[in-house]
This record gives sequence, C-alpha cells and structure tokens, in this order.
Amino acid sequence: MPRASHIIANTLLALALFNPGIGQAAPGVEILKIVNDTSSVMHYRVLWPYENNNSILCPNAVEDCLVAVCAARTASYLQCSKHDRAFIVIPAKTTTKNARKMWVDQHGEISRTFSSRGYLGAFDEWCITMGIVYSAGAESAPGHSLPGTQCGFLPPPNLNCNISDNLNISYGSLADDNVDTAKADGALEVRCSAPATVSVYLVGPRTVDLGRGSELRASLMIDNKNLADGYSFKAGTATTTLHVKTVLNTSSPPSGGPFQGNAILMMTYQ
Repeated sequence: MPRASHIIANTLLALALFNPGIGQAAPGVEILKIVNDTSSVMHYRVLWPYENNNSILCPNAVEDCLVAVCAARTASYLQCSKHDRAFIVIPAKTTTKNARKMWVDQHGEISRTFSSRGYLGAFDEWCITMGIVYSAGAESAPGHSLPGTQCGFLPPPNLNCNISDNLNISYGSLADDNVDTAKADGALEVRCSAPATVSVYLVGPRTVDLGRGSELRASLMIDNKNLADGYSFKAGTATTTLHVKTVLNTSSPPSGGPFQGNAILMMTYQ
C-alpha cells in the first residue's frame, strides 16, 4: 500500500542564536530591525513554538517571577525589563513548560512586534535573549537566561535581511520500500539591504516529527549541512537562493495514510 508523507517548514527571520538538543526547545528573539537615528530603536518579536522542559523555572517559595526579553553584555550580566510589555509574570514554582503556555496565552507562539529604546549601547557589545527575574515588581532588573536559550548579538544598525515567508515540501505518495531515506527539495530566497553574513538554523529537535508517535521524521539540509547545526553564507542586495533538501527516516515502514509535520527555521545576520 502506498505511503503518503508531507512536511511543511515555516521559515522566520530571527536574530536569536540557539540550537536546543533533541527533545528540547527554547524561546528566541527575532530582531526585525534596528533603527539608529536620533536614538537607537530595536523592533523585535518573540518566538516560543514549543517547550518540553518541565523543570522549575521560578524557584521562589511565594514571590512571583518575571519572564522577559533581556539584553546582556557578558554571560554573567543580564538586564531584563518590561519594555513595551514584552514580559509575563509567573507564579512561584512555575515550570518552564507552563511558563511557555502562559506566554503563548498572552502573546502567542509568535508575538506581535515589540519596540524598545535605550540600553543597547554599542551594538557589537550587546546580545539579546529571554530571561527570568526572581522578582516581578521591578521595571528593570538583573536576570538569568531561560534554559536552552543562547544570546544573539545584534546586527549593525539599519541592516535588514529578508527570507521567504514559508516553504512547503511534499513527497507525494511513497511505497513501503521507498520511504526510508526518501528525499525532496524546496527553495528559500534571501535578500539583504547590504552585504551580510547570514545563518539559518532549525529550531528545536534535530529532526522534524511527521506525526503518529514519531513513526516518520525528516532531516533538513543545505549543501549537505544539517540545519540543526546551522548553515552560514554570504548575502547581499541580490537575491540568494538556498536549496533545502529534506530526508525521511524511519526504523520500520510506517502505517499507511498521510503524514504531516511543521518546523521553524530562524535566520540570523550581521
């Protein structure tokens, strides 16, 4: 009996640099633009598509904690704030997984565009991440990075790169003996306002789950480099086309019927 499989990969422009391990996920901050005119303004969104970490995020016995976008100069100095309401307050003993649910209930898996002025300073000195403050009352306070996140350095002011909004790849119908290692291709287009070094990463697990208890999974690659490890290239004002190859993997022939999955790619540039 033929087997049908289908994968949809949503690609999103982002600055957040992170590569969670298998089974883990983490929030990321997507820098849309930094404008440097009379003062520096950062426009950004927060992406938190899923979360499997059940550890306690707010360890306080009673007091609430603050989950917010934070700026860092060093790994030990994280400054978190309530700029443009890009935060949530979570009760004591809240887990990371439940914090993600609370964030999504308030802001969505992909938030609206937030804007922040100030505290950026020299752009090559700051990076942006998601953090937690063990006191929810302050407007701005030192914090700690959320589990699994990395801190992404800011791009130069007024540099902007854009990537295709989405990528749909279909394998069509596959027979039993053609499922494992089956390949399909798609293309993404990238264009920047000036020459830039661009990186593309797969968010979350190293392979994309196509459903039904992980009977079927797919790897995403560009130039034979797994996007779970990231792929870097040079881009400029002319369109750069990236050819994305996906490879199916299964330990045994999956049950018949359609398969479908989705993933998020994040783009960084500097």
